[in-house]
Amino acid sequence: MHHVLVFADTTHACSALDAAYPGPGYPDAGGTGSPNTSMLGVWVPGSNPMSYPLGFGLKIPHGADIVVQVHYPAGSAGLVDSTEIHFFFAPSAGIREVYMSPVLYHGFDMTNGPLFIPADSIKTFYEEFPNMIGDITILGAFPHMHLIGKTIKSYGISPAGDTDQYIRINKWDFHWQGFFFFRKMKKVVAGTRMRAEATYDNTAANPENPYSPPQDISVGENTTNEMMIVFFVYTTYSPGDEHIIQDSLVLAVPETKTYYHGQQLLDVYPNPAVNDIVIKCYMDMPDIGSIQLADIQGNVVRRYADRTNLNEGYSALTYSVAGLASGTYSLIIKTSQQILTRKIVVVQ
Repeated sequence: MHHVLVFADTTHACSALDAAYPGPGYPDAGGTGSPNTSMLGVWVPGSNPMSYPLGFGLKIPHGADIVVQVHYPAGSAGLVDSTEIHFFFAPSAGIREVYMSPVLYHGFDMTNGPLFIPADSIKTFYEEFPNMIGDITILGAFPHMHLIGKTIKSYGISPAGDTDQYIRINKWDFHWQGFFFFRKMKKVVAGTRMRAEATYDNTAANPENPYSPPQDISVGENTTNEMMIVFFVYTTYSPGDEHIIQDSLVLAVPETKTYYHGQQLLDVYPNPAVNDIVIKCYMDMPDIGSIQLADIQGNVVRRYADRTNLNEGYSALTYSVAGLASGTYSLIIKTSQQILTRKIVVVQ
C-alpha cells in the first residue's frame, strides 16, 4: 500500500463516476474527481490511527458517500488489498467540529515553483497561504514529501509581524509519516500568512534517491515524483483554546506507553488486530532481541524473531496474527537491556 485517503461526498458525484466506469472503482490522479469532497482521514507509511481530544471530532455529513482513494506501489498488481476503514464515534453530543485540509499545497501556494528538482541539484522551495480568514485553532500538522525530501518546516506570520512555529522536521523520512498533534493547541489569528519551506536533495549522495544516476524529478503522484504539502487539523477558534494541553486529552496516547531515553519505544497497530500487526519500536542504539507473542497464561504462541538485529532509530516490523483464537495476548520484546511488553487484542 502506498497511501489511503478517505473523503465524504454529499453530492454523490463520486458515485456517478464509479457507476460510469467498469471498475472496480474509477481512476483519478491526485483527487476524487469532485471538488466538493471533504477529507476524513489519511494513512501513509508509519502513521498511527487518527484520534482527537475529548470534545473534538470530524463530522460525517448525513447521507454522505464514503470515498476511499487508494494508491498502490509498483509490483502490487494481482495482489490482495486488505485495507479496512474504522470509524469510532464520539460518546456524547456537543462535539466541536474539526477539519482536515492541505492548507499548503504545491499546486496553488508555491511562491518559487514549479516543484522541479534537476538531477544533481539541491533545491529549496517555499509556499504561502497568504491570508487566513477568521481566527482558527490548529490541533496538529502533517507535512508530506516523497523520497528526495530532506527537511521541511511550517510557520505563520501574524498581521503584527510575529512568527509562530508549527512544525519542523530536520531529517525527513518518507517511511515514517503522519499527523503530529501539538502539545498545546495553537491560535492562528485572521490575516496570518501560513508558510512552508522544504529542501530536496536530488544527488547521488542521497541514499533514498530512486534513480542511479540521478534524473530530473518533477511534481506528481508516483513515489519517484515529488510533493510539497502541509495538512492541518483545525477548528474555529474559541477563547481559551490556546491554553488547552493535548498531551492528556488525545486518545491515541494512552498512559501505558513505554518510553526509553525520552522516545516512545514500543507501539502496535492495528489493535485490535485481525490479520497482521505492525510493531513500531525505537532503539537508542543497535541491539539484539527476540520478538514473541504469548497468551494470557504466558504460553508462547508465536515466535516472530529470535536474536534478530534491532536497528538504531525507528523500525516498523510486520507480523501475522492470522489463525490465532480471539482473545488478549502479550507482545514481548527481549533485548540485552530490558524486556518490553504490549497487550494486543486479536479478533477473528
